[in-house]
Amino acid sequence: MIGIGAPAQIILVYSRLRALLRRLRTERGGHAAVEFGMVVLPFFAIIFAVLEIAFLFMTGQALDTSLDEAARLLLTGQAQTSSGSGAINSMSTFLNLALCPKLPAIISCTNAGTLGYLQVNVAQITSFTNANLGAPISNGVLDTSSWGYTPCTSGQIMKVEAVYPVAALTSFWTSANTVTLNGIKQRVLYSSTVFRCEPF
Repeated sequence: MIGIGAPAQIILVYSRLRALLRRLRTERGGHAAVEFGMVVLPFFAIIFAVLEIAFLFMTGQALDTSLDEAARLLLTGQAQTSSGSGAINSMSTFLNLALCPKLPAIISCTNAGTLGYLQVNVAQITSFTNANLGAPISNGVLDTSSWGYTPCTSGQIMKVEAVYPVAALTSFWTSANTVTLNGIKQRVLYSSTVFRCEPF
């Protein structure tokens, strides 16, 4: 993870890179080219890492907000009492009618509900202490086989969680939420909310 001093470090590396470029234009010796080659790769690696981290934070925040808004339909009983063409009574209808319309364009709902794409778990739990939150990753494998759609009734405690894999732009750093899906290294974003359903 890049620390708080990252902007200052980037500015320092950028200023050194500019100085090397100036020397490269005027210097006839070979050492300027060698120095440039040594600095340019780490510089661009840092730039791509910063961009990737910013994108992950932005996407994760969007997933959190959208999941909270969709889960509110379960909290108030609106999803459980819906009927007709707007009935939310399964995983696919929850994704298509409750969550996906609230997601920004940076999060795709294509193939939602299948492994390697946006997935949601709606489950009843016995208590808040038994929520067991965290991305379902074990030994680098994403396992959502136990996930399903079991909405709460009035007064029950409910857990709603989602995972969204994002292709890794840089491969030189990994985290606990980095997995390989469909042959592609991906970082799994995880979001969850736990609440007691209101009387309805």
